[in-house]
Amino acid sequence: MYGSFTEEFREYARSQGFELPADVSADGRFHRCHDRRDKRGEKNVWYVLNDGTVPRGAVGYWRTGEYHSWSSKGGKRLNREQWRVLRSQIKAEDQQRRLEEKRKHDNAAALAQAIWTSGSAADPNHAYLQKKGIAPYGIRQGAWHSDYTDAEGIVRKRVVLDALLIPLFNGRGEIRSIQAIFPDKQNALGRQKTFLPGAETQGCHYPIGEVSCISGRPIIVVCEGFATAASIHKATGLAVRTAFSAGNLRAVALAARASCPEAVIIVAADNDRWTTNPVENPGVAMARAAATAAGGGVVVPEFQSLED
Repeated sequence: MYGSFTEEFREYARSQGFELPADVSADGRFHRCHDRRDKRGEKNVWYVLNDGTVPRGAVGYWRTGEYHSWSSKGGKRLNREQWRVLRSQIKAEDQQRRLEEKRKHDNAAALAQAIWTSGSAADPNHAYLQKKGIAPYGIRQGAWHSDYTDAEGIVRKRVVLDALLIPLFNGRGEIRSIQAIFPDKQNALGRQKTFLPGAETQGCHYPIGEVSCISGRPIIVVCEGFATAASIHKATGLAVRTAFSAGNLRAVALAARASCPEAVIIVAADNDRWTTNPVENPGVAMARAAATAAGGGVVVPEFQSLED
C-alpha cells in the first residue's frame, strides 16, 4: 500500500519549496542536503522519514527554523508528543551543526591569518592589477596552496605563485577568509580566482578608503568584486566595501548600516544583463534587495553597445 511513500514524501517536500534527492532514505535518521538557497557546499535542508505502518516524516530548513510534518495518505500526522521528541532532536542536531560549522570557520580563519601574514605587499605591476588599471589598496601577494585528493585517495598540494591575497574581515576587524586572484587562468587550478574552502564569508568584506562626508553625511559604497571596488574608489575617492558576491551584498550593506547608522549607503550593482539564473540579472536584483534592506540606494552601470 505504501510502496511509493518515499516519492509521496518528496512531492510533499517539493510543495513546501524543498527539492529532496531522488534516493530519500526512510531509516528514521536525520539527513541533510543542498537547497537552491544554499551556497556551494552548504546543506541546510534536513529531512527525517520513518518506514512504519503509516510512514511519517518531516522536512525543514536549518537556517530559518522552518519545518513541516508529513504522513502518508490515510495516516495521522505527528501528535504533540511525537513533535516534542522531533523538535528536541532537531534542536540537538542544529546545535551540533552550528558547533561543527564554527569549528570549520575558526580553523579556516587561522589558516587565512597565516596566509595573510606570510604574504608581502602586492606588486602594483601584477598582471591582474595592470589589466584592471587599479592599485593594490593594501592587499598582499604570495604563494597559494590548495589541497586536493588524487585518484588513489592521497591528499596532495597544488601551489600557485604570485597570487594576490585579499582578506575578508568580519565586523570586529578579524580576518575570516582569503580570496586569491592569480595573474591568469593558466595555473594548476585552471581558474583566476578562488576562496579558502570552509571559511566564513557571510557579512565579511574588504574595505578600501576611509569614510568621508558629502554635505555632512558619511558615504559608504558596497559592491561585489575587488576590482570594481578599487575602480569606484579610484574614480570617486569614496569608501568602498567589497562583498565578493551578489549573495553577500545584503549582509555587508546591513553591517555598514549598523557600523554607521547615519551613513548614506550606496550599493553599486554588477549589471549581469545576460544572466537569468537564479533570477533575471542577479547582480542588479540582489543589489536592489540589499539597498532596500539597508535603507540605501542603487547605482547600475550602463552599456553603450552589445560589445561593452
